[in-house]
Amino acid sequence: MILDEKQIKKLCKVKRNRDWLDQYGIVLAYRRKYGRFPRTRTEFPPENKVGRWFNDSVRVSYKRGRLKKWQIGLLKKINYVFETPNHWEQNFRALKKGWEDHPESWPYVYYYTPHLKRIEQWCKNQRIKHVEGRLSQRKIEKLNGVRFPWDLPSEVAWMSHYSKAMNWVKEHHCMPQRYSSSANERFCGVWISKERFKSNKGMLSKDRAKKIELLCKTANYYPIRVSWEESYKQYLKWYTEHGKRPRKYAKDIKERRLGSWIVAQNLRLHKGLMTKELAAKLKRLMKSVQFGEMAQT
Repeated sequence: MILDEKQIKKLCKVKRNRDWLDQYGIVLAYRRKYGRFPRTRTEFPPENKVGRWFNDSVRVSYKRGRLKKWQIGLLKKINYVFETPNHWEQNFRALKKGWEDHPESWPYVYYYTPHLKRIEQWCKNQRIKHVEGRLSQRKIEKLNGVRFPWDLPSEVAWMSHYSKAMNWVKEHHCMPQRYSSSANERFCGVWISKERFKSNKGMLSKDRAKKIELLCKTANYYPIRVSWEESYKQYLKWYTEHGKRPRKYAKDIKERRLGSWIVAQNLRLHKGLMTKELAAKLKRLMKSVQFGEMAQT
């Protein structure tokens, strides 16, 4: 239904119609400016919750049969979706497609698929609802159909990825590249990089840290030792030049990096994640710094 100027003028005599047409006009103005319709939380102009009106109020009015024919006609003119999108189905399809495209990432959803990061929280919510009995049988069956892990076995999953990475390293005798065209190599490269980062920060258990170290040795890759020695020398040089310890939260980038490094090394030392040689060097360094002496390499 297309309204002419005379009809619009007649409708505007009623305040309720005038307010509705005003919001409709704002929606059109928003689309002209941004190339899309307003989202639920959009305020345009400020303080005008046009997103709530467009996405919630209009749909509720339609379901309850409160919209006039001319209102429905105007909404159809802009291809308005009257039925609320099924977000559960959208998330389920995204999860399913992610595992179909990257089966090596199962049971996780975030490798190589940045758009699936939001799905990780959705998966957690499904597990919570399942435990609380708030998930319908139909949804449970659909999730079971894609091997959805209700109890994510972190240790089993970690060992599965570790075995996959170790097998790749043994076969190719080098470290996998994170940006390889091969999905399997890319997965192993990303996973190893993440675990090495955690190990360097003292965030891995002693057993996992040793396994990552063994994996690096198998690939003849020794970044931890080389990086440690270089950072050790830089820390020693910085202390010698400034006569004080570098601070973790300093404004100077170099000082901040060295301050963070020494905190991470102390954490690794206390967790027993260092070799005896490196632990001895770190203890000598800290003792020298504590008493204001010149540490010796």
